Amino acid sequence: MVSIAAAQEPLVETPTCSKGDDDDNSLSHSAIWYPDMPPPGLALNESFLVAPDVYTSSYRPLFWSRFGVHGGMYLAALVKITISGATGRMDFSFPNPTVPDECRSFGRIADDGDDDETVEFPIDGPGGEIIDRVERYQELFATDAPGWLAREGDLIWLKIHTNRGWSCEVSSKPGSDETLMAEKEFLAAPGTLTTGFYGVRVY
Repeated sequence: MVSIAAAQEPLVETPTCSKGDDDDNSLSHSAIWYPDMPPPGLALNESFLVAPDVYTSSYRPLFWSRFGVHGGMYLAALVKITISGATGRMDFSFPNPTVPDECRSFGRIADDGDDDETVEFPIDGPGGEIIDRVERYQELFATDAPGWLAREGDLIWLKIHTNRGWSCEVSSKPGSDETLMAEKEFLAAPGTLTTGFYGVRVY
């Protein structure tokens, strides 16, 4: 995974889009999305990305998974998040068999022979536990790297928090003496739910 961001939506549906959705240069209007466009009213939190304009000015498709779906209706069924390959893939576990496959994973399918770190994070969705904060570090590269990589960097550390005070950390947080790092933090706004993740990868 090169980069990741969180999407959120209001607890109560409103007829207006979130701030920024009406901007023709926003990700929702100008980026290339897979498997389809995000719906109106879904806040993409573009400031959580290091260089969001990279995705609107070049061929850099964004893929996404809305594990909570519209209105967060599946969040109450979520019981575990499994992160594999140092933020390469996330799997969302729902005992309810009616939850569709597209809500159950985010990221690429692991290659045969992959022996990467796997972190399992139990979450009490039925009891009201939800994701409310995400932290991440991007490793930035020298200016002789490809333009998008020099500006956007590579995701090397991720930490997911819930409203119960529990957290899940993937990889090791860089030390304070590390250079060329970009740290970002996402906090769910009051009255909203974190219902999905989106990101990009090139390898």
